[in-house]
Amino acid sequence: MNILVILAAMKLVPDRMDDPPGSRMRTFLLLVVLNVADSHIFAQPTTQQLGCPGCCGMTDNRYAPNGYVQTNPILRSAFSVARQTSLMGAIETSPVQFDKVFVNDGGDFDGSSGKFRCQIPGIYYFSFNIQTYDHKYVEISLMKSGQKQITLYAESDERNIMQSQSVMLTLIRGDEVWLQLKEGTHHAARSFHDNRITFSGYMVYANV
Repeated sequence: MNILVILAAMKLVPDRMDDPPGSRMRTFLLLVVLNVADSHIFAQPTTQQLGCPGCCGMTDNRYAPNGYVQTNPILRSAFSVARQTSLMGAIETSPVQFDKVFVNDGGDFDGSSGKFRCQIPGIYYFSFNIQTYDHKYVEISLMKSGQKQITLYAESDERNIMQSQSVMLTLIRGDEVWLQLKEGTHHAARSFHDNRITFSGYMVYANV
């Protein structure tokens, strides 16, 4: 309702002989007051009670270019590699090297060192497969930051047999995992271009 509407309404109301003096003016003033009150009430902004704030999302700084942090709710880490040449024992132990990469999602496996380096704390699953070398022992251990976790062992035999081992580990950021062949020339594992030595791992879930 506004003043123009009020004036138009007043013109439509006929004069009556029995109206007391000033009644039309009082009616006009009453309508003006009601119009002002109505405008004041409906002009007030409505307020609503806000709910509790939600939880903060997870961030993954590995995918932040130039220092700008980007949120990445799907945290992933998985790798699968193979060695295409036979593995022969040496005088000193060292991480097993791999020359073929099937998967390296997250980039946590370093092909130059043969080590998986944890970037996302969590529970991880690892497995490896080898073929024994005829008339050689095989003893390969899965290492976690310098500590032996599990070992695959087979006696010397004239046959070449496929062997496997697996484990789940709790890792924190910076932990390293790799395979290590026992030192000595009487230890070996066989492989060819068909990838008979493999090493795989992936994150089951993150602890963040």
